[in-house]
Amino acid sequence: FKAGQGAGKSGSFFFFSKDRKFVIKTISKSEKDVLLGMLDDLIKHYTDTRNKSLIARVYGVCKLTSKSFSPFYLVIM
Repeated sequence: FKAGQGAGKSGSFFFFSKDRKFVIKTISKSEKDVLLGMLDDLIKHYTDTRNKSLIARVYGVCKLTSKSFSPFYLVIM
């Protein structure tokens, strides 16, 4: 994976797979809550469009914790 920092307001970090087919993005707890709240609608949209949607697929969301830094969330797309 190759890392980079987004130019957006959130300052999220992005990690790209070597072939650039997958992206891992850091997100806040509030962004995670919004994403999980939209999940049923996203699944319906993907089904309705027969998986031909241009909206990125979300393959997972996880929380990382450590004694060295505050917990944060990752979304795998």
